Amino acid sequence: QTPKQIEISNVHLAGPNAAGVMEIVLAQHTLPEDKQMKLFTHLRLAYAFPSFDQRLLCIQARLQALCILVYSGAIQETNNILYDGLIEELVDVFYVQDSTLTDVKASALKTLTSIIHFEQTTKHRSRLQEIIKATQVNSYHGFLPALVRQCIDKLTDDSNERFPQSLSTALFSFLYHLASHEKGAIALVNCGVMQSLIKVVNYYDESQDSIMFVTRAVRIIDLITTLDMTSFQTNNGLEALINRLEHEITQCRKEQPFIICIPKRNQGTPTANLDTHPPLSPSTQSDISGEHPSLTTQNSTVHLSKDVNTSEFIEENHDSIPQNPIPGLTCYHQRAALLKSILNYLKKAFTEPTMVDTTRHIMDGSLPNSLQHIISNVEYYGPSLFHLATDIVTSFIFQEPSQLSFLQDNGLTDVLMHALLKKDIPAARDVLVSLPNIFSSLCLNARGLENCMEYKPFDKLFRILLSPEYLPAMKRRRGT
Repeated sequence: QTPKQIEISNVHLAGPNAAGVMEIVLAQHTLPEDKQMKLFTHLRLAYAFPSFDQRLLCIQARLQALCILVYSGAIQETNNILYDGLIEELVDVFYVQDSTLTDVKASALKTLTSIIHFEQTTKHRSRLQEIIKATQVNSYHGFLPALVRQCIDKLTDDSNERFPQSLSTALFSFLYHLASHEKGAIALVNCGVMQSLIKVVNYYDESQDSIMFVTRAVRIIDLITTLDMTSFQTNNGLEALINRLEHEITQCRKEQPFIICIPKRNQGTPTANLDTHPPLSPSTQSDISGEHPSLTTQNSTVHLSKDVNTSEFIEENHDSIPQNPIPGLTCYHQRAALLKSILNYLKKAFTEPTMVDTTRHIMDGSLPNSLQHIISNVEYYGPSLFHLATDIVTSFIFQEPSQLSFLQDNGLTDVLMHALLKKDIPAARDVLVSLPNIFSSLCLNARGLENCMEYKPFDKLFRILLSPEYLPAMKRRRGT
């Protein structure tokens, strides 16, 4: 069949829009249906090109489509789409100094990220080294590391002009996927990105965007720390993460101030009445929806200030903490994601041989208070964070059994036993399968065993095994 050629001069002037021009063409020429979409695609592109803004939208749409196709693996002929020179073309966009190209640059980064992800899930030719070379990631003075430092400096300095959010989000996503590969993680270590990432963790801002960026920074730190432990320790990375955890828990306390309070007792004091709680006071119930709840005592009302110190507040206002959790509240999902990332790293830290000396004293600071609040409020934080908090306690005790007495003295083990044996355990598989390890760690010494037996644990455990509520969770596969 002889190819048919259609010539249209000044396409952008031939009709009100690309669809109108297409109707004119179809009225004048007969085209098979399988050719019409291809013609319209070219027609739409030609119609938009005389306008700079429309041309940018076409480029961005092209990059977005390419990103989706690659990320989803819905491409067959990768050589036609991921052609030689594409990566260099994507990187060249960043050298153009034009503020109108911000969204195009973000789309270019997303496309590079999708290519990295594509190589993790397929057996196609690796382009990771090509991406590392083109973006100069393995050099401190490379253009992408310089862009990362510029981004973080603006994110963490209120006096600076804000870095475009779309580009910041795409940049952190690119770093995370790059760090997932060993070669990419090594490149990030070589460019010295650790200091900048810890700077993000140390920047305290309550906006949703800030919490999201801190979460991504923590995840990247988690991936590259094993390769750059020296820089992590030099910049006090562990202290930064624990302080950030305390800060986020402090924000949660303003909304959900409840914590399990176990009276100080001598060894052998019975605990039969530790699960009795008087009802919520009317004033406490009325503060459920308040941003800064107030706790009413017999003589005064204690307001949780923005900069309250967690440990000092618990000690000074023990009697004003509500006796029951405020019902119907859940942790903000972005903050929960950040807490999960930090707790995951702390759990991993106990298995790092190079951090043995550091983690030995990890419970000397604010961490036990933060863990107590999570363990006390499984309804607020959810089963996943509850499981991570209990896992950290268990891992620490098995790693440092000599520190068990210290945890018993500061009340963390009592809070954990109370949460497991007096409150309702969440019907989650991860929590249920971890119970043997938890109780084994808590009962490593005679004091722990005696305290545990005072709670009559077997009655509770047998009720769990026989309860229809927990049976579906025990049948599920791990991780579901």
